[in-house]
Amino acid sequence: MARLGMQNTAGGGSRTMYLSVQRRARRAHPLTAATLALAAVLTATVPALAAATKVIHAFSGPDGAQPMAALIQATDGYFYGTTPFGGAMYGTPQTTDGYGTVFRIGATGQVTVLHSFDRCDPAGYEPRGALIQASDGFFYGTTARGGKGNACGRSLDTRRGTVFRMDRDGNITTIHTFNDYHDGDAPWAGLVEGPDGALYGTTRVGGDIQQAWPLGRGTVFKVTKGGDFTVLRRFTGPDGVNPIAPLARAANGRLYGTTNMMRSVNGSGGGTIFQITPSTGAFKLLHVFGQFEGAGPRGRLVQHPADGYLYGVTVAGGYGGALAGVIYRIHPSGAPFEVIVHLGRDGGYQSTGTRPQDGLTLVDDGSFYGTTQFGGQPIDGDREGTVFRVRRNGRFGIVHTFAGGPEGLQPATALVQGSNGKLYGMAYGGEHSRGIVYRYAPDARAVLLGVGVKPRELWAGDPAFGIATGTVILDGRAPAGGAVVGLTSSQPGLVQVPQTVTVAPGWSTADFSVTSSSSDEEQTVTITAMFGGVSRSVTIAVHPSF
Repeated sequence: MARLGMQNTAGGGSRTMYLSVQRRARRAHPLTAATLALAAVLTATVPALAAATKVIHAFSGPDGAQPMAALIQATDGYFYGTTPFGGAMYGTPQTTDGYGTVFRIGATGQVTVLHSFDRCDPAGYEPRGALIQASDGFFYGTTARGGKGNACGRSLDTRRGTVFRMDRDGNITTIHTFNDYHDGDAPWAGLVEGPDGALYGTTRVGGDIQQAWPLGRGTVFKVTKGGDFTVLRRFTGPDGVNPIAPLARAANGRLYGTTNMMRSVNGSGGGTIFQITPSTGAFKLLHVFGQFEGAGPRGRLVQHPADGYLYGVTVAGGYGGALAGVIYRIHPSGAPFEVIVHLGRDGGYQSTGTRPQDGLTLVDDGSFYGTTQFGGQPIDGDREGTVFRVRRNGRFGIVHTFAGGPEGLQPATALVQGSNGKLYGMAYGGEHSRGIVYRYAPDARAVLLGVGVKPRELWAGDPAFGIATGTVILDGRAPAGGAVVGLTSSQPGLVQVPQTVTVAPGWSTADFSVTSSSSDEEQTVTITAMFGGVSRSVTIAVHPSF
């Protein structure tokens, strides 16, 4: 019997690489007929775009390019977002990529560019973090490069990013420009408003420039809406390196964040989780990611009101492999810490999706939604990343797989739930290969996508090797009351399945048992699933009894 091989798939680290990485990974691991059979391949083909998911805007360049941060919905009902590239300067002699935008988009896709950045912009350029709408009604954000007084030539920048304020018409005011490495350099993440009304954020590098000279290892900062600026923490290595995720404000009033790595004289770690007290700036290291706990926590932390835990993702690590990632939770006190999902634990086929770049989103049914940049279902289809759903207990399911092309690929941003109950996100690719905004409707009518069985071969009647697990998959979430899927076996005297299996409300998958009776012959049996007028089948091999 063939053994399932491991597949290592790297995530794109720059906008010029993200398309090619997955293609190289595919060539490195061809899916043969034998390995597909062992991996319980579904016989159905993924539709070009799931019925519950719709592209509502494709960026073309002047309106933005390569979105990297989540949308927000403002009090006026519109969604607001940033792109680090594109804008009015896109495709000009000064730059082919552009310097970034702030845009507004309606629930059905009407886009208005509110601000286009350039290298001379007092507000800087290349916004990589999400906006926030603060208690005063204004929007606040960061740019990773440039700022007030920046040299506008094609040489190196003399400013290192900004914090800015914007009104609904796109009028921008610079609140703070990072001039000195000691104050921080390159704020990649968005901001959070503290209980005192001030804004808190992180810079990826800068700070204590004696560490990793001359860049530094990042900072946590506070800035008031009037521009008073304070560095709360300069990372040195053992407490973390390169914070690139936004801070999260918990119910206890404290702020929580992550660093992408940690380094010390005793070696390197996969990142850290820390706590900051806004009133005093007191810092507490809560957790260092160890072996198989994940690596590279890049996404935001989200607190669930039911248990008070903070939930997050890592872009790599875990039992699924170096490039898989995990979903974890941690108590605000720092313990316990628990990995609730190890992505990629399927022999390297990425059917769970891998490399979640941004954090989770808590929706109104109490579950979390998130995205992965790679993988999806079924494994013999076009798989360019996923939208997934996960419960606090670790119950996990894929609800959409991106197929690439006009439908987008490799989503790198978290989702936001709109007031209409739908989820909105952004991804790379699209009609112009500059990125998309898409909408996922969790309550769309479920369609039967496929049925699979693992393993795909049985030894008839054997108590250990004569049984298997079947799975039905819906393209969308099951409605209230669940989705009852009918099941039949082409030879019920030899292979038995239940008459029905119910997909629980809000979920897209359900498992069922497959058993067999004794036989002296080599036979092939077909198991068929039926739901909503659609039937899908899978065949299994049944060997004679030992």
